[in-house]
Formats: sequence, C-alpha cells, structure tokens
Amino acid sequence: MNNLYNYGWNDSLQQLKEQSNYRELLNARVAVTHKTCYDVITEIEMLSCELSGNIMFGREPSEYPCTGDWVIIQKTDEAKGIILDILPRKKVLYRLKAGTVSERQAIASYVDKAFVVQSLDDNFNVRRIERFLLQLSESDIEAVIVLTKSDLEFSRDEVEKALLHLKGKYPMCYTSIHSPESIENLRKLISQGETVVFTGSSGVGKSTLINKLVGQEVLETSHISNSTGKGRHTTTRREMILLAGSGVLI
Repeated sequence: MNNLYNYGWNDSLQQLKEQSNYRELLNARVAVTHKTCYDVITEIEMLSCELSGNIMFGREPSEYPCTGDWVIIQKTDEAKGIILDILPRKKVLYRLKAGTVSERQAIASYVDKAFVVQSLDDNFNVRRIERFLLQLSESDIEAVIVLTKSDLEFSRDEVEKALLHLKGKYPMCYTSIHSPESIENLRKLISQGETVVFTGSSGVGKSTLINKLVGQEVLETSHISNSTGKGRHTTTRREMILLAGSGVLI
C-alpha cells in the first residue's frame, strides 16, 4: 500500500478531485512520463496508463500530463489503466520547447522546492544560477542553492564573494558525496510530503547526489569528459523517487 500523503496528496487536492466528473474513481500521481504512456502511483500499486480519447484529442500536447501531475484514472487490466482527468496544475516547472520562441513545455508540477545544483569546479557559473532562480521565482517555487564537490580545491572566499548578492535571499548548502554530514544537512531541507526537483547543468552531480540521499543507486551516473571538461547527460527523463521518511524527489 502507498500512502499518497507521502507523495504530496492533501485536502486541497481532495477538493479539486471533488469537482471532477470522475471523482468516484482512483486518484494517482504521475511518477514517470514516457512517450506514449505514463507510470502513475495509486494507493495500491503503480500502473502504466494511456490517455483517454477526450484528453488525447481534446487537449493540446502541452496540456498532457507531466511528472508530478495528479490525475484521475480507471484501472482497465492488470497493472494498466486510463487517465480520464488531470487536476489543475500548481507550481509548475517549465522549459522552452526546442525550435520555438514562446511555447513552454511543463516538465514537473506541484513542485514545492528546487535544489539549484552547481559544482565547485570549472562548471561553476553564477549567471547560470541566476537564470534558474529567476525561472523558479516566476513559478513560485522555493529555491535552495546547492554547491557540490566541496571536497575539491576551491576558494571559498571567491565563491562567497561571487554569491554575496544572493546570500540571505536563498539557503546555500556546500555538499560532498564524501561527507555524510553534508548530505544529511541537505536531507533536513526536505519535509515529509514535499516535492523537490533537482535542476542544473550536466556534470554538476545531480544524479550522484540523489543516489546518496536515497541511499542506493537509483540513477545512472557518468564521469566528466577528459576532453571537454563537461558532463554527459545521464538522466534523460523526469522520474519521481520517494525518500524514506521524507519527501519526493524529481
């Protein structure tokens, strides 16, 4: 059995469900978005669901479910179902669709907090941090600046000078996968039932950090390229991970 309150379900969502024509059916949260189907978590199990015809042909693709959405489903077969309705979104993280100027693609919804991850190596870029913070502010998502790889040689004075204009506005955490204390300090920032996303450029250590928080290898990781000094994209989909005794990671 899954306690959906651990995944963020609350009384406000229940009220939204009561307004749906399908309020008597199961509510679920989208955990993984595939090209043609969705893995959703119900109180009982995880199901692979397709969209109903009304959603597929009655809505724009930008309105299709994204990771974190709350939906109403009907189970149709063993481990399968159909998404019949999508509850109104709140606190949505967007990105611009490739090749467009203004069309946005929802990549995660009902996001309470975002960890803006930057590494203390050649990838460190204050302007990039600022761009992420601006985007999160527009979506009313709380932000935390997470500085990874603090075991490397770096000038703390120079880093703090570069981030001085952000100090006091956003919590900042120095972390290292070799420092359990720093990982535990980060874990304390995730409350039970809270949804947290990890955002940042490739190679800054998001997947490795999540693996440490969860306590097992749930995401693939890769090394920095010796030729370019940049990381490779290893996490190619948005996936929801329940953190024991705490919140949900995307």
